Amino acid sequence: MNSHTKRNVRKILSPIRRIGLKNKNFSIISNNCWGGIIYDVFGLQYKSPTIGCFILPKHYIKMIKNLHYYMNIDCKKLLFEDSSFQYDENLKNVPIGIIDDVEICFLHYSSIEEAINKWNRRKKRINWDNLLIKFSDQNGFSIEDYYEFKKIKSKKIFITANNELRKENDIIFIDKFESLGYAKDDIKPSFKLINLKKILNGLED
Repeated sequence: MNSHTKRNVRKILSPIRRIGLKNKNFSIISNNCWGGIIYDVFGLQYKSPTIGCFILPKHYIKMIKNLHYYMNIDCKKLLFEDSSFQYDENLKNVPIGIIDDVEICFLHYSSIEEAINKWNRRKKRINWDNLLIKFSDQNGFSIEDYYEFKKIKSKKIFITANNELRKENDIIFIDKFESLGYAKDDIKPSFKLINLKKILNGLED
């Protein structure tokens, strides 16, 4: 099943999945596509700019530590050869943006113009009073990134398959990827481990 078909299936099932979801006006800031999938699952408008993109851990931590600041700065085009994404040649033709010193890989966009336009439009929808910050151990993550994330004073979720973090009491551990040492897929496996409706409804408490 391709991504377009999957999205259509989610759209059809979303009214059923919304049953019991009282909070429908939330914003999810995510280091990858995780948040966007949740909006699709429940058939809700994107109220976050972090849709269809991913941000490297150090850049992501920097952004969420000072989220208001970065959301008030224009996103600009960044050339691949000037970016931190040079480690992966497969990203050479993917649109890349930069907000001050935070780089964003717009993985699921056809052009940087489309990506920036949607980023700017969606960041205006952020509900600052109903916010969930999500992070996972992908794309060059280090243990230090987790401890920096712990300092963020927002309702948050951390997903990992790193054994060093298994005993932490505020994580979602994905056993499936334990041998890899990181959560290769943090979307579908984590949805089976957490009660999304309970978490989202709890944002309003």
